[in-house]
Amino acid sequence: MDNEDCNSNNTLTPDSVLCLVCQGILIKPIKLPCNHHVCLECLQRICDNSNLSCPMCRKRLSIWLRRNKDFSLLIDENLWNQIQKYYKKEVDQKLFDQDDGVWENLILNPTTHRQMYTPGELKAEYTKYIEKLEAERKLKELEEQEKSLQLIRQLEKEEEEKRKAEEAQRLLLEKQDEEYAKSLLEMETLSPPHDTPKTRSQAKASSAKRTETRSKRKSTNSADASRSKNQFGPIDVFCIRSNSPSMFSPQQPSTSGHNQQVMN
Repeated sequence: MDNEDCNSNNTLTPDSVLCLVCQGILIKPIKLPCNHHVCLECLQRICDNSNLSCPMCRKRLSIWLRRNKDFSLLIDENLWNQIQKYYKKEVDQKLFDQDDGVWENLILNPTTHRQMYTPGELKAEYTKYIEKLEAERKLKELEEQEKSLQLIRQLEKEEEEKRKAEEAQRLLLEKQDEEYAKSLLEMETLSPPHDTPKTRSQAKASSAKRTETRSKRKSTNSADASRSKNQFGPIDVFCIRSNSPSMFSPQQPSTSGHNQQVMN
């Protein structure tokens, strides 16, 4: 089969076989999650440079790369076979580090059908893209705001539950104190009078009152005795004897001798 027959059956376009990373023909093409194709070596360079995103659309590829560590299993075999079949010359030139000319043919070939923008279409597309970004930003802000409100409501709920628990604990302690006070009052009521603190205090007060009364009586008696002594003066024993009728009675025997003997 000659080249014309091959080209007549070729359904590939220069756009579909061009790697936008190396600007050459695709060698062992791998389809990314964003539907862009890159060479196997280009994908390895992307990972080596720690730039885990698509070079064309900047979509993150980190999760996809972690799930697919063996890049050789990701090669699009169908596309790779078609490229080798219809672009064998370009593939050989690329493998031998020669310019395959795909980029030049894609840009300069007049037979290539390229989509051209109409006046104002590019601006409209740009405006649409900006609006899309703005809508995504607002949606993200709303989601973050909703998360913040949920967090605030959760914190308020926890604070309310904590306050209710503390209030219940306080009421329980007050109830326990009240019951304990009632039990003490009942114990004092049922216990003997002499054992109660109130009875002991009353007994002490009564004893102190009796002691005070006795002291007042003693002081009163002493004062009366002093007043009597001052009123009548000292008692003359000789006057009492001289006034006594028994001293001059004729029947009274003389006791002077007896008194003298006793004194002796």
